[in-house]
Amino acid sequence: MKHHYEPDVLVIDKKYEDTAVVQNVLNYFPKKERVWINSSDEETQFISSNLAKRIFSLSAHKGRFFKDCQGCVASNVRCDYFTINLTQNCHFACSYCFLQDYMNRHTMTQFVNLPDLFKQLDQAFDSEPDRFFRVGTGELADSLGLDPITGLAPELIKYFSNKSNAALELK
Repeated sequence: MKHHYEPDVLVIDKKYEDTAVVQNVLNYFPKKERVWINSSDEETQFISSNLAKRIFSLSAHKGRFFKDCQGCVASNVRCDYFTINLTQNCHFACSYCFLQDYMNRHTMTQFVNLPDLFKQLDQAFDSEPDRFFRVGTGELADSLGLDPITGLAPELIKYFSNKSNAALELK
């Protein structure tokens, strides 16, 4: 089944060329123009406000994937909910969505350094084995919107299926 998202160009960090997510995207879009870069810092030369969502960036996340829920950060109330952000922005461009103005990076971005995510999750889950972690996706994107292209959900499900003290909510 063909997915309706059609980027004009794929901007791909060379370091992650052999990862499963990058290979899934390349197989899904075998004829799309590909621009190979050495880091996500080089990507800015390809961005313009008019074409940004037509660029699908496959690059490394340089910060923390695994974070406290935004509601917990701004208050003293702890909801014990955590988020992981592997995708930024949304190709649906719904006029009512906060992402239209919230994101300062307007390209569709898929982070592909999953081993770094799994390392962060292992550190958190292993450091508190008696704590139950409720983890969700979809804070900065529709995390399932591009899954037919990226194949990311099965990777996450496989990882979380082996964790007795964590549950994944895909949104």
